[in-house]
Order: sequence, then structure tokens, then C-alpha cells
Amino acid sequence: MSRTLIAELPERAILFTNDYSIFQGVSWLLDSGTHDHSITVVSEHHLAFPWYLDRLAKSLAVPERVFELCRRLWNRAGRTNDAAFGEEAKSVTENIRYEITRSILPSRPVFWIPRDFGDWPREWRDYFLLLNGLSYRVSALPDSSVPEPLLAFPDPDMYNTTRFRDAESQDFCRRLAAAVNRRGMLRFERNFIAGALADFDLSIAYYPEYSAPIENKGLIYYFTGQPDSAAKYLRLFLRMDPQSPETSKVKTVLRSIGQLPDF
Repeated sequence: MSRTLIAELPERAILFTNDYSIFQGVSWLLDSGTHDHSITVVSEHHLAFPWYLDRLAKSLAVPERVFELCRRLWNRAGRTNDAAFGEEAKSVTENIRYEITRSILPSRPVFWIPRDFGDWPREWRDYFLLLNGLSYRVSALPDSSVPEPLLAFPDPDMYNTTRFRDAESQDFCRRLAAAVNRRGMLRFERNFIAGALADFDLSIAYYPEYSAPIENKGLIYYFTGQPDSAAKYLRLFLRMDPQSPETSKVKTVLRSIGQLPDF
């Protein structure tokens, strides 16, 4: 996964991540000398530590305000309980990430890969999060203002969750599925229906138990006037993920076409 991430990034990219295994993997590859040394990977877990900021400042310009935020945090250490300090540290980390991002853009491209893709975030602070394969590109422009990235995804016959038993390989396949599903949603927003459906099918091929592309296929068929196909996939979605927060919306759609399930 780390090799795939690096291959997707342009020169001089900054990659933030709260996934420590990805941080370690990308760092190891960059330190090995076999990949682009101009890329910088940043561990969000360490952003509130002075020693880490000192080290980070050797590879990118860290604003003085960032060091000030960090000093203020540690000057208050011991004055509150551990839980309160932990919450404050999270907030400071988020602010530090924002200050570094703001100081870097647009001179260097900034990317982010979260540990959890479940919420499919579209915005962060006053920036847009744009699809870039396994990561997001942080941009001041919305999706419609930038060209769709041309990404080459691997063959799902070689990479799918049913093929592997180890957790890391399965996680890689799930991330591929999430990335393709996001691109499909972007294509649907741009009225590229055939491309969106192809992406949702590819997402399912990577991760057959992934309910999101199933729902998305059903919604595309609904909005394009194909109620029977819509009902097929939306019913399947309800069976696969009955506790999803999307359930109410899906049932409303099915009810509107007279296809509300009896289960």
C-alpha cells in the first residue's frame, strides 16, 4: 500500500496521515533511497510534540505559530486531568495540521490519507478534499474546478478481499474499493453515468461485502429512470447493511417506486 501511495503522489508532495502503519511504511520506503526523496510524510499522532516539529522543520517550513501552539499545550500539561489534556492535544494537533497546510499551499501539493475512510469526507476546514486514488488532495478549489485524476487501478482478480487471509492485504483491497467508489460518486456528480457504474462494479469486485457501491448503483438506476434495477440493488443494500444510517433514505426511495421490502 505504501508503494502505491508514493506512486500516486507528485514531486514535493506533503502527505499527512493518522494511520501510523502507513506513516511507518512510507517513511521506510523514502529512507531506503528507492523512492522520491522530495516527498514528505507527516504523522498526525506526533504533531503536538516539540521534538517532532523540530525534526519536521528540517524537511518543510514549519510556521512559528505552530511551535507556539505546541508550547502552549505543554505549558498547561499537568494542570488538567489526562482526559482533558488528551482532548486539548487533539484540538491542537488539528490546528497545527491546518497551520502547516495553510503555510505550504499552493507552493507544495498537500495530501491526506485517513485511517478510516468510512465517512468519505468532502471538506476539511476551508479546503476541499479531492479524490486521488488511495488519498485525498487538499485543495482550495472544489471538484468541478479540477480535472478528474487518471488513475490506473490493479486487476481485481489479483486484489480482492476473498483472495487474501492476512489483515493487511484485506485492508489494502478495502482501500482500493473505497477509492474507486469515491471516484464513481464524483463521476456521477459530473453526469458520467457509464463511468460511475463501472467504478461501482470495480469497487464491488475488490470488496464484495462493501455495501456503499451497492447503494450507489441503486441510486443511479433510480435517478436515471430504471426502477426495477434500482429496487434490485437497494433491496440488496438493505439486506447487507440493515443498521446503516442510509437505511431511512433508501426505504424512502423504494417506497416512492412501490418497491418497499417486506423484511
